[in-house]
Amino acid sequence: MTARSVTDPVEWSALLDRLAPRGLDDVYFRPAYCALYARPDDSSELFVFEMEGEVFALPWLVRPIESPAVRSLFDFETPYGYGGPLSTSSDPAFLGAAWNALEGHCSRRGIVCGFIRFHPLLENHRWVHSRSVTVVNDRQTVVLTLSKERDRVLADYSPDTRRNVRKGEKAGVKISVHTDAASLKVFACLYAAHMKELDAHDDYLFGEGYFNAVPTLGNGAWRVYLAERQGEVLGGALILLSGRWAHYHLSSSLKAHNAFAPNAMLRHAVTMDLLGKSQERLHYGGGRTAAADDSLLRFKGGFSPERAAFHFGGLICDPAAYEAICSHWAWTRPDLAEKYGGRFLRYRYK
Repeated sequence: MTARSVTDPVEWSALLDRLAPRGLDDVYFRPAYCALYARPDDSSELFVFEMEGEVFALPWLVRPIESPAVRSLFDFETPYGYGGPLSTSSDPAFLGAAWNALEGHCSRRGIVCGFIRFHPLLENHRWVHSRSVTVVNDRQTVVLTLSKERDRVLADYSPDTRRNVRKGEKAGVKISVHTDAASLKVFACLYAAHMKELDAHDDYLFGEGYFNAVPTLGNGAWRVYLAERQGEVLGGALILLSGRWAHYHLSSSLKAHNAFAPNAMLRHAVTMDLLGKSQERLHYGGGRTAAADDSLLRFKGGFSPERAAFHFGGLICDPAAYEAICSHWAWTRPDLAEKYGGRFLRYRYK
């Protein structure tokens, strides 16, 4: 029985390579992906527990907490996207031992708590076996099985989706596919402008360094789709790929181009491009909110009737320290407490 945190990307990748034949791998679990979200003081790690030939692993970012405590305290968070634990066994005894080892590891390192984003396609929230973890069924996401026939997929499009695709085609919108740094830079500029237009929270702002590092995910792990009309780029999408799945990871287009339906054209092109390829399913993601009538969810749902559920979870290893940190934050930042007081890592809002 062993428990450890792996920081070496080679060792990390080798362990995931062992799990991949069992379907337990995706781009979101890889070291290069986690590194995209690591800030200067963060430690990008893979927690690994092994017992009697079975493996439990959890990629995370360990971060120092600003607190009035004398000792150094930390929390962890799985990176933006869909990660969470991987396990070769669903046996309660094994999972219980794995979570006990993880919590003990956290206690020894001064890790007070952790926020986990689970993977809707793996449904890995089912591998939580700890009373210290609260799992929340947050929202629906849209999925498409890529082995379906093209005609069946098109027949499942909603009337609005078919109308928007026809609108884009009539307007002369063309979609191109790229895997070069220059196109990635074009998309990065589009994305930044779109986030500014939306007045998006910092959680959704990815800087130049982020997009410059996307190629480190490896050949075949990403591609950029660009929507163009009369020489002007209207929108784009960054797609992430692994052996089993494709993810509509980020997308953007400016409001000024809405009349040409670039977002519908992009999703249509990505869908048609991936049908019959090696991936099992395309994950479009969910809405901006958890509401069943969320407009973005409704838009994405126009491309497929299939759904998956996104869960997140909070692990509290040191309840007293967690409560003290949250209380101190609420006392010093009452302006933010009203808005973010319900968030698990609320004290990170400054």
